[in-house]
Amino acid sequence: TEPRGASDIDRALLHYGAAARGPGLAVVISDFFGATLPFDGLQYLQHRGLAPAVVQIVSRDEIDPVLDGDAELVDVEHPDLPPVLVDMHAIGRYRAELEAHRRRLASYCQEHGIPCVRLVSDSSYSDRAGAWQGAGLVSAYG
Repeated sequence: TEPRGASDIDRALLHYGAAARGPGLAVVISDFFGATLPFDGLQYLQHRGLAPAVVQIVSRDEIDPVLDGDAELVDVEHPDLPPVLVDMHAIGRYRAELEAHRRRLASYCQEHGIPCVRLVSDSSYSDRAGAWQGAGLVSAYG
């Protein structure tokens, strides 16, 4: 299959849920930056007897973008869209929206009994292991 178009994690989870049947663990690794959170897909995995676990992977640049003055950004996933002019005010709004998105994802997962962890892509192994442990996905005792 050739990759094309925007990714749609919700649709991917629905397709996987239709093909797989529980019991089992379904670790969903994504940045979860789609337009909507994957509510239907995660619910469907649970309906099919699977136990989803959410792992959000983000880069340090996504969490804390650095700008020297104004910049013009082009969306690599949607290059047909016009460039966006970004200043420090826009960065502040972006950070606030990113945090709100993280909270929505974590809240949804908590409400539905889904382990959820956010990992920074350049974090150390011990930081990652601690995050997995904190989310209840692994045990320190084997």
